[in-house]
Amino acid sequence: MKKAFARLIFIVLLAGLAESAYSQEAHRHGVDKEVFFKINGQQALVYPIARQSSSANFILPDYKSPRNFLVNQVIDIEIEPSVLETDFIKTHDSTIPDARFVWRFGDGRRSSGTRNKHRYARAGSYFLSVYIESKQFDAPILFKTLLIHILPNRAYKLPRAVITINNQSIPEHFHDTLKISFAGPIHLEGTGSIPGSSKITSYYWELSDRSSSRDPKLRHSYNRSSYNATPILRVTDSRGFISDASVEIINQVTDGDKRKN
Repeated sequence: MKKAFARLIFIVLLAGLAESAYSQEAHRHGVDKEVFFKINGQQALVYPIARQSSSANFILPDYKSPRNFLVNQVIDIEIEPSVLETDFIKTHDSTIPDARFVWRFGDGRRSSGTRNKHRYARAGSYFLSVYIESKQFDAPILFKTLLIHILPNRAYKLPRAVITINNQSIPEHFHDTLKISFAGPIHLEGTGSIPGSSKITSYYWELSDRSSSRDPKLRHSYNRSSYNATPILRVTDSRGFISDASVEIINQVTDGDKRKN
Protein backbone atom coordinates (compact mmCIF):
# COMPACT_ATOMS: atom_id res chain seq x y z
CA MET A 1 0.00 0.00 0.00
CA LYS A 2 2.78 2.42 0.94
CA LYS A 3 4.65 1.58 -2.28
CA ALA A 4 1.60 2.31 -4.44
CA PHE A 5 0.93 5.53 -2.54
CA ALA A 6 4.55 6.64 -3.01
CA ARG A 7 4.30 5.92 -6.76
CA LEU A 8 1.12 7.97 -7.01
CA ILE A 9 2.69 10.91 -5.17
CA PHE A 10 5.69 10.72 -7.50
CA ILE A 11 3.46 10.71 -10.59
CA VAL A 12 1.39 13.66 -9.38
CA LEU A 13 4.56 15.61 -8.52
CA LEU A 14 6.03 14.72 -11.92
CA ALA A 15 2.92 16.12 -13.60
CA GLY A 16 3.34 19.29 -11.57
CA LEU A 17 6.97 19.64 -12.65
CA ALA A 18 6.01 19.17 -16.30
CA GLU A 19 3.36 21.85 -15.94
CA SER A 20 5.79 24.32 -14.34
CA ALA A 21 7.67 24.72 -17.62
CA TYR A 22 4.78 26.62 -19.14
CA SER A 23 2.45 27.39 -16.22
CA GLN A 24 3.69 30.95 -15.65
CA GLU A 25 2.66 32.09 -19.13
CA ALA A 26 -0.44 29.92 -19.08
CA HIS A 27 -1.69 31.39 -15.83
CA ARG A 28 -0.92 34.91 -17.01
CA HIS A 29 -2.85 34.58 -20.25
CA GLY A 30 -5.51 32.02 -19.35
CA VAL A 31 -4.42 29.34 -21.82
CA ASP A 32 -3.17 25.81 -21.37
CA LYS A 33 -1.95 23.21 -23.83
CA GLU A 34 -3.96 20.48 -22.05
CA VAL A 35 -7.27 21.60 -20.55
CA PHE A 36 -8.63 19.20 -17.96
CA PHE A 37 -12.28 20.36 -17.83
CA LYS A 38 -15.04 21.11 -20.31
CA ILE A 39 -18.13 22.95 -19.08
CA ASN A 40 -21.24 22.75 -21.30
CA GLY A 41 -18.92 21.96 -24.20
CA GLN A 42 -16.56 24.89 -23.59
CA GLN A 43 -12.98 24.50 -22.45
CA ALA A 44 -12.22 25.73 -18.95
CA LEU A 45 -9.80 28.63 -18.58
CA VAL A 46 -6.54 28.32 -16.68
CA TYR A 47 -6.86 30.24 -13.44
CA PRO A 48 -4.83 33.45 -13.78
CA ILE A 49 -3.04 32.86 -10.46
CA ALA A 50 -0.70 29.91 -10.22
CA ARG A 51 -1.28 27.60 -7.25
CA GLN A 52 1.38 28.33 -4.63
CA SER A 53 -0.57 28.63 -1.43
CA SER A 54 1.17 27.60 1.79
CA SER A 55 -2.08 27.42 3.74
CA ALA A 56 -4.13 24.22 3.74
CA ASN A 57 -7.33 26.25 4.21
CA PHE A 58 -6.77 28.53 1.22
CA ILE A 59 -7.83 26.98 -2.10
CA LEU A 60 -6.44 28.24 -5.38
CA PRO A 61 -8.11 26.48 -8.32
CA ASP A 62 -6.32 25.21 -11.39
CA TYR A 63 -9.13 26.33 -13.73
CA LYS A 64 -12.16 28.58 -13.84
CA SER A 65 -15.40 28.19 -15.74
CA PRO A 66 -15.51 30.16 -19.02
CA ARG A 67 -18.92 31.53 -18.01
CA ASN A 68 -21.10 32.05 -14.95
CA PHE A 69 -24.29 30.12 -14.20
CA LEU A 70 -27.57 30.72 -12.41
CA VAL A 71 -29.03 28.94 -9.40
CA ASN A 72 -30.52 25.53 -10.38
CA GLN A 73 -29.13 25.76 -13.90
CA VAL A 74 -27.89 22.41 -15.24
CA ILE A 75 -24.11 22.36 -15.71
CA ASP A 76 -22.57 19.60 -17.81
CA ILE A 77 -18.96 19.06 -16.73
CA GLU A 78 -16.58 16.56 -18.24
CA ILE A 79 -12.93 15.65 -18.04
CA GLU A 80 -11.22 16.04 -21.40
CA PRO A 81 -10.58 12.63 -23.02
CA SER A 82 -7.39 13.96 -24.65
CA VAL A 83 -5.96 14.63 -21.21
CA LEU A 84 -7.04 11.23 -19.92
CA GLU A 85 -5.14 9.57 -22.77
CA THR A 86 -1.87 10.82 -21.26
CA ASP A 87 -3.03 10.65 -17.67
CA PHE A 88 -1.30 8.35 -15.21
CA ILE A 89 -4.43 6.22 -14.71
CA LYS A 90 -4.13 4.98 -18.29
CA THR A 91 -0.34 4.97 -18.36
CA HIS A 92 0.11 3.28 -14.99
CA ASP A 93 -3.02 1.14 -14.76
CA SER A 94 -0.96 -1.88 -13.76
CA THR A 95 0.11 -0.03 -10.62
CA ILE A 96 -3.31 1.20 -9.46
CA PRO A 97 -5.94 -0.61 -11.55
CA ASP A 98 -8.84 0.43 -9.32
CA ALA A 99 -8.07 4.17 -9.41
CA ARG A 100 -11.16 6.32 -10.02
CA PHE A 101 -12.13 9.99 -10.18
CA VAL A 102 -14.23 11.29 -7.29
CA TRP A 103 -15.91 14.69 -7.65
CA ARG A 104 -16.62 17.03 -4.74
CA PHE A 105 -18.81 19.87 -6.00
CA GLY A 106 -18.23 22.24 -3.07
CA ASP A 107 -21.87 22.17 -1.93
CA GLY A 108 -21.65 18.95 0.05
CA ARG A 109 -22.53 16.68 -2.86
CA ARG A 110 -20.25 14.14 -4.56
CA SER A 111 -20.12 11.97 -7.63
CA SER A 112 -17.62 9.93 -9.66
CA GLY A 113 -16.64 9.16 -13.24
CA THR A 114 -15.43 11.40 -16.05
CA ARG A 115 -18.65 13.33 -16.75
CA ASN A 116 -21.36 14.72 -14.50
CA LYS A 117 -24.34 17.05 -14.63
CA HIS A 118 -24.91 19.20 -11.58
CA ARG A 119 -27.18 21.95 -10.24
CA TYR A 120 -26.25 24.36 -7.46
CA ALA A 121 -29.17 25.31 -5.22
CA ARG A 122 -27.60 28.45 -3.78
CA ALA A 123 -25.69 31.40 -5.20
CA GLY A 124 -21.98 31.78 -4.48
CA SER A 125 -18.49 30.80 -5.60
CA TYR A 126 -17.80 27.05 -5.59
CA PHE A 127 -14.64 24.98 -5.88
CA LEU A 128 -15.30 21.73 -7.73
CA SER A 129 -12.45 19.40 -6.79
CA VAL A 130 -11.58 16.12 -8.52
CA TYR A 131 -9.79 13.54 -6.39
CA ILE A 132 -8.28 10.18 -7.21
CA GLU A 133 -9.14 7.26 -4.96
CA SER A 134 -7.82 3.71 -4.78
CA LYS A 135 -7.86 0.89 -2.25
CA GLN A 136 -4.09 0.80 -2.57
CA PHE A 137 -3.55 4.06 -0.68
CA ASP A 138 -5.04 5.52 2.45
CA ALA A 139 -6.37 8.94 1.45
CA PRO A 140 -7.77 10.51 -1.76
CA ILE A 141 -5.33 12.66 -3.74
CA LEU A 142 -6.49 16.07 -4.94
CA PHE A 143 -5.91 16.21 -8.69
CA LYS A 144 -7.59 19.31 -10.20
CA THR A 145 -9.89 22.09 -8.97
CA LEU A 146 -12.35 24.24 -10.93
CA LEU A 147 -13.90 27.56 -9.80
CA ILE A 148 -17.56 28.15 -10.72
CA HIS A 149 -19.64 31.24 -9.91
CA ILE A 150 -23.38 30.64 -9.43
CA LEU A 151 -25.25 33.94 -9.73
CA PRO A 152 -28.59 34.77 -8.07
CA ASN A 153 -29.63 36.61 -11.25
CA ARG A 154 -28.11 37.62 -14.58
CA ALA A 155 -27.59 41.22 -13.50
CA TYR A 156 -25.46 40.32 -10.47
CA LYS A 157 -21.95 41.80 -10.58
CA LEU A 158 -19.01 39.98 -9.02
CA PRO A 159 -16.46 41.72 -6.82
CA ARG A 160 -12.99 42.45 -8.19
CA ALA A 161 -9.89 42.29 -6.02
CA VAL A 162 -7.43 45.15 -6.54
CA ILE A 163 -3.99 45.25 -4.93
CA THR A 164 -2.27 48.53 -4.08
CA ILE A 165 1.45 48.35 -3.25
CA ASN A 166 3.22 51.40 -1.85
CA ASN A 167 0.35 53.57 -3.13
CA GLN A 168 0.57 52.08 -6.62
CA SER A 169 -2.65 50.42 -7.76
CA ILE A 170 -2.04 47.26 -9.79
CA PRO A 171 -4.27 47.23 -12.91
CA GLU A 172 -6.33 44.20 -13.88
CA HIS A 173 -4.51 41.69 -16.13
CA PHE A 174 -1.15 43.14 -15.08
CA HIS A 175 1.41 40.68 -16.50
CA ASP A 176 4.62 42.47 -15.56
CA THR A 177 6.57 42.50 -12.29
CA LEU A 178 7.19 45.25 -9.76
CA LYS A 179 10.69 46.01 -8.55
CA ILE A 180 10.71 47.05 -4.91
CA SER A 181 13.49 46.83 -2.35
CA PHE A 182 12.91 44.37 0.50
CA ALA A 183 15.16 46.49 2.72
CA GLY A 184 12.09 47.93 4.45
CA PRO A 185 8.41 47.08 4.97
CA ILE A 186 6.04 47.12 1.99
CA HIS A 187 2.59 48.71 2.21
CA LEU A 188 -0.15 46.42 0.92
CA GLU A 189 -3.77 47.53 0.54
CA GLY A 190 -6.92 45.82 -0.66
CA THR A 191 -9.38 48.63 0.06
CA GLY A 192 -9.33 49.70 -3.59
CA SER A 193 -11.14 46.48 -4.52
CA ILE A 194 -14.43 46.95 -6.38
CA PRO A 195 -17.47 45.49 -4.57
CA GLY A 196 -19.86 44.67 -7.44
CA SER A 197 -23.51 44.04 -6.43
CA SER A 198 -22.77 43.29 -2.76
CA LYS A 199 -20.52 44.70 -0.08
CA ILE A 200 -17.05 43.22 0.36
CA THR A 201 -17.02 41.65 3.80
CA SER A 202 -13.58 40.05 4.06
CA TYR A 203 -10.01 40.44 2.87
CA TYR A 204 -7.42 37.69 2.99
CA TRP A 205 -3.74 37.87 2.04
CA GLU A 206 -1.46 34.94 1.21
CA LEU A 207 1.93 36.61 1.34
CA SER A 208 4.00 33.79 -0.25
CA ASP A 209 6.43 33.54 2.68
CA ARG A 210 4.31 31.22 4.87
CA SER A 211 2.47 34.17 6.40
CA SER A 212 -1.04 35.53 5.90
CA SER A 213 -3.27 38.36 7.07
CA ARG A 214 -6.92 39.35 7.19
CA ASP A 215 -6.24 43.07 7.40
CA PRO A 216 -7.44 45.23 4.49
CA LYS A 217 -4.25 47.28 4.91
CA LEU A 218 -0.91 46.08 6.23
CA ARG A 219 2.80 46.64 6.29
CA HIS A 220 4.81 43.53 5.59
CA SER A 221 8.54 42.86 5.63
CA TYR A 222 9.98 40.20 3.35
CA ASN A 223 13.33 38.53 3.88
CA ARG A 224 15.97 40.89 2.50
CA SER A 225 17.80 38.00 0.83
CA SER A 226 14.69 36.77 -1.02
CA TYR A 227 14.68 37.28 -4.78
CA ASN A 228 10.93 37.71 -5.19
CA ALA A 229 7.49 37.41 -3.58
CA THR A 230 3.99 36.98 -4.99
CA PRO A 231 1.31 38.19 -2.57
CA ILE A 232 -2.25 37.11 -3.29
CA LEU A 233 -5.35 39.03 -2.21
CA ARG A 234 -8.76 37.38 -1.96
CA VAL A 235 -11.89 39.45 -1.34
CA THR A 236 -15.27 37.92 -0.49
CA ASP A 237 -18.61 39.68 -0.67
CA SER A 238 -21.68 39.21 1.55
CA ARG A 239 -23.15 36.62 -0.86
CA GLY A 240 -20.01 34.47 -0.73
CA PHE A 241 -18.52 35.44 -4.09
CA ILE A 242 -14.75 35.67 -4.28
CA SER A 243 -12.18 37.43 -6.41
CA ASP A 244 -8.40 36.96 -6.37
CA ALA A 245 -5.54 39.19 -7.45
CA SER A 246 -1.78 38.78 -7.28
CA VAL A 247 1.40 40.48 -8.38
CA GLU A 248 5.00 39.36 -8.52
CA ILE A 249 7.45 41.62 -6.69
CA ILE A 250 11.16 41.42 -7.51
CA ASN A 251 13.51 42.43 -4.72
CA GLN A 252 15.28 45.39 -6.25
CA VAL A 253 18.32 44.87 -4.06
CA THR A 254 18.92 41.21 -4.93
CA ASP A 255 18.01 41.86 -8.58
CA GLY A 256 20.74 44.51 -8.76
CA ASP A 257 23.22 42.28 -6.97
CA LYS A 258 22.45 39.47 -9.41
CA ARG A 259 23.19 41.69 -12.41
CA LYS A 260 26.51 42.74 -10.83
CA ASN A 261 27.52 39.13 -10.41
